Amino acid sequence: IASQLIRSSPDVSGQASSVMNTHQSQQVRPIVLPGNSQNLSQPQIPRQDQSASLHAEKVEQCSSLPRLLFLPIDEMNVSPFQCLLRKQIEVFVADEELAARTTRGRKKPIHPGQVGIRCRHCRGLPLGAAQQGAMYFPSSLVSMYQTGQKMSGVHFFSNKPCTSMPEDIVSEAMTASRTVVGGGKSYWEEAGEMLGLVDTDIGIQFCPSNAQLRIKGS
Repeated sequence: IASQLIRSSPDVSGQASSVMNTHQSQQVRPIVLPGNSQNLSQPQIPRQDQSASLHAEKVEQCSSLPRLLFLPIDEMNVSPFQCLLRKQIEVFVADEELAARTTRGRKKPIHPGQVGIRCRHCRGLPLGAAQQGAMYFPSSLVSMYQTGQKMSGVHFFSNKPCTSMPEDIVSEAMTASRTVVGGGKSYWEEAGEMLGLVDTDIGIQFCPSNAQLRIKGS
């Protein structure tokens, strides 16, 4: 009987070893930052903090432009209409040719390397072929919000909306809620900083080393 009990009893030491190995394997999680082949180890989030982490965005780095102005965390900070608007705007850097051609007639010249925002749907059109309000160069991060609203009223959702933009986006804008979620002008500025945009004496510049998408206020 004793020998049968020994044979039929579970391998407690084996289970303990398995549990320990499982616990150790979950102790850290390797993450890879986009544009960086180096693996990092990140401690596992404690159970009591998991509820707060449900809305947390994975740490990323924005290493180049152009890219959309929209960030996943926009949905937590601005209205659905503002999210839709930001999905239509692209952040880019002016090259020497564009700076030279867009400087004409301006009080303030556009410099090579200066950051601008433009309609994502018109980006492939020749300069001057797009409808009015397709491209702007905000003077500072604080003016990003106002410039975006100008693009909304003049280019995207005017009486004559951008002809390069799909019609379903215009229809969505008609029904999208404009109720402020908790951010606005200040959030647009902070979101620009998350993308690595910085204010300088010659307009907004892009600094990749400062670009880190994160939760607002973290």
